[in-house]
Amino acid sequence: ADGQLALALQPSTDASSGAAVVDELAEVLTGGRVLAGGVTRAVAAAEYEAKLAATDADTALRHVLKVLSAAPEFHASTLAVPTGEARTAAAGVPSQGRSLRAVVLLWLPGGVDSYSMLVPYDGCSNNLRTQYEQVRTNVAFNLTRLLPIDASASSQPCARFGVHDQLPVLRDMYIDGDLAFVANIGALVEPIPNRSEYETGLYRRPPSLFAHNTQQRVAETVHAQESGANGIMSRLADAVASTSPPHRATAASMNGAATSMRGGVEVGYDILTPYGGVRQLVQLDAVRAALDSLNGGRTRALFSDTYGDAANEAVVRAEALGAALDESVLELPPFGSALDTSLARQLENAARLLDYHDRNGTERAFMVASRGGWDTHATNVLDPMFTDVSSSLAAFVAEVKAQGLWDNVLIVGASEFGRTLTSNGIGTDHAWGGNIFLAGGAVRGGRVLGKFPDDLTDSGPLALGRGRLIPTTSWEALWHGVAQWLDVDAADVATVLPNAANFDASQLFTAADLFEPDTPPDP
Repeated sequence: ADGQLALALQPSTDASSGAAVVDELAEVLTGGRVLAGGVTRAVAAAEYEAKLAATDADTALRHVLKVLSAAPEFHASTLAVPTGEARTAAAGVPSQGRSLRAVVLLWLPGGVDSYSMLVPYDGCSNNLRTQYEQVRTNVAFNLTRLLPIDASASSQPCARFGVHDQLPVLRDMYIDGDLAFVANIGALVEPIPNRSEYETGLYRRPPSLFAHNTQQRVAETVHAQESGANGIMSRLADAVASTSPPHRATAASMNGAATSMRGGVEVGYDILTPYGGVRQLVQLDAVRAALDSLNGGRTRALFSDTYGDAANEAVVRAEALGAALDESVLELPPFGSALDTSLARQLENAARLLDYHDRNGTERAFMVASRGGWDTHATNVLDPMFTDVSSSLAAFVAEVKAQGLWDNVLIVGASEFGRTLTSNGIGTDHAWGGNIFLAGGAVRGGRVLGKFPDDLTDSGPLALGRGRLIPTTSWEALWHGVAQWLDVDAADVATVLPNAANFDASQLFTAADLFEPDTPPDP
């Protein structure tokens, strides 16, 4: 009734003795690793007796269980023998006064039907608009549902493409020169020129093509053949934090754990939630003093000492992140609660962090926000999802512009793969190559990059059947240009993008391909 777990474990010893209770609990919970005379035993016993004096034995037992479960002996199989040295927080990287550059990955898991996001409109070679209508049948969008954009200067098969009418923010940013599309991009280990070469089996392919879980991992790590690869955002963050002098860098996910952020060594990532913001340790105030005592000193064993570092850092960083959000200032009215969607709330938190980072000397920031619901096997109704993306993104962009940071921010809107050009009768299925977008004040926008397929039929050179197209641009191409914009050292590109060496330089974007020169300029 009180929301607390019922205790099946009851000490058989004298409940009035903290030392006796802790000795018995420690035997069960840690296999006897809590040593007599050690820090953990003394702290836990004192916490039990203090709580017992103020409440009752049951409440005191619950409290000491929280304390013991936070002890290094509970989390590591080694003895936490103290060295006598105090544990101190690692010194932060000082700012060099370089301008903030932030990457916000707008992750759209589930496989967006991106050939409904960017569509042949008119002025097309090879009757591509007609092909689109004939191949897509009942999932095609007619011209009245499309917002035309000029691509005549982009060396694409159509003079104009259409953007889905529920994505007006993409059309508007494109016209303003702040957004570029990248056509037919997807997971590759090395270039695969066409279907005939694909069928020889001589070219290395990403594993488990068309499978959500694998392709999400591949797109978020950009190391297709390595299942345990660290996330692309974490590798970028580590790289900029390792330059000479290092950049002051941060990373955060707006919606829980994110594969794109996993594995950072130099830069760990903070986790927020859309509706809860920063999730700190439950009932932290009740155990904070005990935690400081338990993990305040270094220990001789590597595992227990590493745990102590991690536990301390988690508490301190959660408090600091909460304070950062509290201190942040929005220039426009809050939009997360007004739009009241998960994505809007995530992007509002991202905007708050951008304000904080800009005022506190952060030089490189990495963020990811996400919006699922794209696995449209049984529907072609995309309006609700596209509307959410457009309205949330428009509000975020307006706030970032009001902060004066639009030139400092890159938004990458991407999904793990495109969907079949052909209909399954109701919706569409998993495919390979798809279309994404890049947006920001520094982006050389108003262009369609990559190569939009000039044959959408199943007899086309890139077609594998069912309207599945081999990508002509790799994830490596995109992130190569982004890495340069972030000032990743050239020597570290092979670490950030292990497969980049498999592609010719002409198949990789440079910063000059994607961004205006020296935007934003460093002071």
